[in-house]
Amino acid sequence: MKGNIKPWPAVRQRCMTAYNRKAFGNNIQTAREMKGLSQSRLAEILQVGRNFVCNWESGFSRPDFKMIPEICRVLNIPIQSFYGWPCSKTDMQQEEILFLRDYMDLDGEDQKLISSVMRQMLTLELNAAHDLCRKNFVKVPQYDSEDYFRERHGNHLRWIRRRREQKKPDFLVTLSGSGLSPYYDDNDELVGRRTGEIADGQFGLVLVDEDLAVLRRTGDVMTGGAGTEQVPYSDRSRMEIVGVITGRLEPKDFPDENERLLLGNVLRGAG
Repeated sequence: MKGNIKPWPAVRQRCMTAYNRKAFGNNIQTAREMKGLSQSRLAEILQVGRNFVCNWESGFSRPDFKMIPEICRVLNIPIQSFYGWPCSKTDMQQEEILFLRDYMDLDGEDQKLISSVMRQMLTLELNAAHDLCRKNFVKVPQYDSEDYFRERHGNHLRWIRRRREQKKPDFLVTLSGSGLSPYYDDNDELVGRRTGEIADGQFGLVLVDEDLAVLRRTGDVMTGGAGTEQVPYSDRSRMEIVGVITGRLEPKDFPDENERLLLGNVLRGAG
């Protein structure tokens, strides 16, 4: 039986593609369309292949750091705006403008005092944010067939939001294909707990012929949906039960961009 679990490199690439499109691709596409340029024309001006621009906007790759100033010049957008940063007073809140005016009116010593207080406040705020991330997120192993078979399934860890009403999952898998529709579909992120038994009607993560698969127990057989091979539930010479599926994750269950940065600092021991 062929497994229906996406390998970790494919999962990582999908996550990176979504991030690149949100962080870079959407900005480039919006600015290009406002300038009335096609992808081919922008690529010609930048002296790169058309597929470069297409890949940037789709999220399959990101612009080289050295190219960003030229991209911004051609599209007539400030570099700060390209990254989503405030680039002029008109991009700031009125309260922020008034604060800067008051700050500039202070003498040097008072400015140093205000700066020192602000640094202390930012440090406290950052530490509090780190603590909140530790409290609200847990690291869960991402399983795939290759890593599981090689017994390296603890190496790929992903942060997910802690659910107070549930225990921490033992594993996370990304489904490949739509064979389990209408219950689960392609790219669904499923979590579960380790166990050696699956009740009738439950979905389980099993190792069959050295491939991981999510199968449903229906009576005395395990099946991956219509048209797929059925494996007798009692055939433990061919099938190893890894665990039972306990839920499906939604995008909100994963950290957003700011939370991901903070969690990266937590992994490095910051805070």
